Amino acid sequence: MKKKIKISDTLVYAVCFAIVLIYCLILIAALFWALMSSFKAPLMDFIGNPVSIWPKVWADNYSGALKMLKVSVSGAGMASKFIYMPQMFLNSVIYTILSVSAAIICKSVVAYLCGRYKFFGNKIIYVTVWLVMMIPIFGTLPSSIRINRELNIYNTFFSIFIMNFSFDGTYFLVLHTAFAGIPKDYFDAADIDGAGHFGKMWHIGIPMTKTVISAMVVLSAIGAWNNYSTPLVFLPKHPTIAYGLYYIQNNPEGVLPPVQLAAAMMTSIPLVIMFICFRNKIMGNLAIGGLKG
Repeated sequence: MKKKIKISDTLVYAVCFAIVLIYCLILIAALFWALMSSFKAPLMDFIGNPVSIWPKVWADNYSGALKMLKVSVSGAGMASKFIYMPQMFLNSVIYTILSVSAAIICKSVVAYLCGRYKFFGNKIIYVTVWLVMMIPIFGTLPSSIRINRELNIYNTFFSIFIMNFSFDGTYFLVLHTAFAGIPKDYFDAADIDGAGHFGKMWHIGIPMTKTVISAMVVLSAIGAWNNYSTPLVFLPKHPTIAYGLYYIQNNPEGVLPPVQLAAAMMTSIPLVIMFICFRNKIMGNLAIGGLKG
């Protein structure tokens, strides 16, 4: 016997769908306006009529963005110099790879251990993750800077890897549930075949949660690429693309909005390519709280 759907439930679904649809259309419209505005002439077109969509004159703001997207860095014993967009792009790639790899490796290993094995520190680790998530970042930022300076790794990419090599955060909770949800029969069969702990994790745990892990890799990479605050604080001599965009927006010399939009469009290309390639991983293969499929 099929369960009847109440009219009130259908109305709620329709309202929620309408709200999400309107929200998506607003985002698409804003993105299209930013793209068109990046081709406007800064003075006679954008400032004169900033709300218009189609440019009156197609200006080449992208070559200007390549020259103007620069960050001035200086330090003890060194003269001030500018870091330009190509170097910032490379810094972003290194920063993203180190951040994502450190976080996913550590979270996967610890989540697998806590999700599949029962030991004394199991619940302690789980509770610690929840407690750390409740501590404001501003409470840990001064101590993190002090530790980096004392270890002489401040302003290095190695410090980024060390700081991200942790098992805190929501992704740990998701991976913990995913590993715990794998049927025990698979591991019993591996025991019969003589597989060790690492072999069971590598040949059973990781493959059966690869959709969850791959989605986390993509989402973490997007977050790391757009993160400007961490490079601003911990990598002042190695500015990233996101740091560069933040810098030109707050530069006292002033960079006109169309040039800023052109820079933003260029820096978003890797994210668009990543989303197109892995959209199924992001939208269809991640079930929060367990495995799907």
